[in-house]
Amino acid sequence: MPKDRSVRFAIAATVALFGALALGACNDSTGVEDGIVSRDTLTLAAPTVDSAAVPSALDLTLRGVGRFPERTSDAGQWDVALRLVAGQLYLRPASGTGSRLGAGILGPTSDQFEDVKTVPSRSNYPDSTVLLQVGKTYQVHSRQGNDIYGGSCYYYGKLTPVALNPTAGTARLALRVNGTCNDRRVSE
Repeated sequence: MPKDRSVRFAIAATVALFGALALGACNDSTGVEDGIVSRDTLTLAAPTVDSAAVPSALDLTLRGVGRFPERTSDAGQWDVALRLVAGQLYLRPASGTGSRLGAGILGPTSDQFEDVKTVPSRSNYPDSTVLLQVGKTYQVHSRQGNDIYGGSCYYYGKLTPVALNPTAGTARLALRVNGTCNDRRVSE
């Protein structure tokens, strides 16, 4: 029986740990997700017939996951989309819907990507489309969501284009997103 009891304890501890991680959401006081910053590099493609396999937008609420806003399943589930206009690549923030505020982009700035440790609060970002430039840094915030208490929640990040190919309609971006609601720190 002691062995059976230790197995049950191990299972209960594992379930409790995963439960705590699942509940470690916005404005959580447990500290489970404090300062979690994901780093990634991904390619976006402006929507064309040939780009159906490459996402054209980012979802910051999911730490920078690629999205396809042109598909019904991803409609409204994105924050920043890549667009090709007159031979140049742009990032366009998602618009707000109803009483919910949309995403925002600040930049380009001359700040070095690695030097940006904290980004400004949501009220400092324009909601306009910006031209992408290699080596420039952009600061972004997500569309409005809700934290676990029903309050407003935004996710913050920074990105820099490492390669742009307007002919192909693609942009390779280095990206860091903070996975904690309303936390503006974007470095490890």
